[in-house]
Amino acid sequence: MKLTKTQQAEYNRLKRGPQKGWFTFLHHDGPVAELTHNLMERVYYIVNKKPQKEILIRLRHIWSVPSAAGKTYEDSRAAAWKIYLESCAAAKKIYEDARAATWKTYNDSCAAAWKIYDDSHAVAWKPLLALVKDCKWNGKTILE
Repeated sequence: MKLTKTQQAEYNRLKRGPQKGWFTFLHHDGPVAELTHNLMERVYYIVNKKPQKEILIRLRHIWSVPSAAGKTYEDSRAAAWKIYLESCAAAKKIYEDARAATWKTYNDSCAAAWKIYDDSHAVAWKPLLALVKDCKWNGKTILE
């Protein structure tokens, strides 16, 4: 896409700066800061895939976060994430137990139908498997 003079100036600013680390607003709806290992990959995407009217504002919002600020940001997020995990641990266990029981019920209920489905594949696949010389397919894998 052809860039306007102002868009090109922002593009050049980003190309001259750091190419990996923490940056602000790599995406229009956040997060405010995000880690990337290839800034220009995101910039190229913005320039080539986003509407012309969005390019300048998107590029103007991308700034390298100084390493000290990035470290502070990471540390504050890590602390908050730890609190979140600890606070939600009991609810997560209840959820996982209920999910496991529900999944078992589902699998038990569907086992007979699944066998019929699998058996129908075995019949349907016979002519296809015959196309492969020395076919090793055992119904699940070609690896021994």
